[in-house]
Amino acid sequence: MRDFIPTWRNNQDCCKELQRSMADFFGVQHVVLFSSARGALECLFFAIGGRGLVAIPAYNCIAVPEAVIRAGWQPLLIDIAPGSVNMTRDTIERGIIAGTKAVILTHQFGIPSEIESIVDFCKELGLFVIEDAAASLGARYRGRLTGTFGNAAIVSFGLTKVAPSGRLGALLTDDKVIAEKVTEIKDERAGKYSSVMDWGFGLAWWLAMEPHIYSVLRRGNLLLVRDNLHEQIIPQSDQKKASIMSPSDFVAKMAQMQLTRLSKNVSNRQELAMIYNEELSGSKGIGLCFVPDSAEPAWMQFPIFVEDKEHCYRFLLQHGVDLSWTFRYSCGESFGVTNTPNADKAAEHVLGLPTYEGISFEMAHTICALLREVVRK
Repeated sequence: MRDFIPTWRNNQDCCKELQRSMADFFGVQHVVLFSSARGALECLFFAIGGRGLVAIPAYNCIAVPEAVIRAGWQPLLIDIAPGSVNMTRDTIERGIIAGTKAVILTHQFGIPSEIESIVDFCKELGLFVIEDAAASLGARYRGRLTGTFGNAAIVSFGLTKVAPSGRLGALLTDDKVIAEKVTEIKDERAGKYSSVMDWGFGLAWWLAMEPHIYSVLRRGNLLLVRDNLHEQIIPQSDQKKASIMSPSDFVAKMAQMQLTRLSKNVSNRQELAMIYNEELSGSKGIGLCFVPDSAEPAWMQFPIFVEDKEHCYRFLLQHGVDLSWTFRYSCGESFGVTNTPNADKAAEHVLGLPTYEGISFEMAHTICALLREVVRK
């Protein structure tokens, strides 16, 4: 809330300023801004041109394969590794088939994949690598920021992501030809959201997230709709649906402010994750997610595996802990494929523990105590 008044005025040309800041932050040559990571990804595949298969982790946001389809490509869903939320080189090697031309490497929950081994393998096969770093802004692998390893990358400042700002995503690349083509396509197709609309949208969101207001809204929602902790999402195949839009200068200014405090934000999330890790490690009935040794996650959430996800969720909700933002589906199930059992299992058993601003260390300890209690029962 503290950002809304200072960003209301003097927000002209903020998109250009944010592009420069992001180029410096990531150390890349080109940054192209969109109103969403989905739009950036769709535009990228139009720019690459041609057609073919795109390897995508099956445990993923449905928007990723939908964007690929709208650009005329075909998603090839690859399973994640057991006990993980990401693909590995082995799962990719087992899953790709003839006709695969690109790989989308998602860092789910802000946890970096084993990036270098995957990128090296893809280079051997001449595959175009896109890092889906939408959830991992500020995460690092071997000291290097995610989003800087592949041929291109997608990042997000969406309101549920690590640095929440509003309707804003970006394409990162060092490839001048790709950047110019993406910009050309965007200029031809994109409209632009207004700063007034985004200011109102953002203000409504932040007011709704205030604890007292949120609790009232949440109780009302629970009276009307029962939460489904494991569901099947039907992919949207409407080719005419517009998703390539430019962000407003207001949201760009919000993102600029978030970028300046990103290090502190990620550090706080890592401290919360350390509490969860230390207090839940070794607890019977709770499985911790695999994290590569060289990874420094941004922890959009802290994922854990539990046998009865819904029971744990209901128990914590009764004690004032709302985990309603947890991930609930597998793209493997959405697309009706049968070779993604680990992704399907993750959809059924993973809970995402909160790491966002406002979660105190004391609350993290309370969440751990409640989880240990419910799994004992």
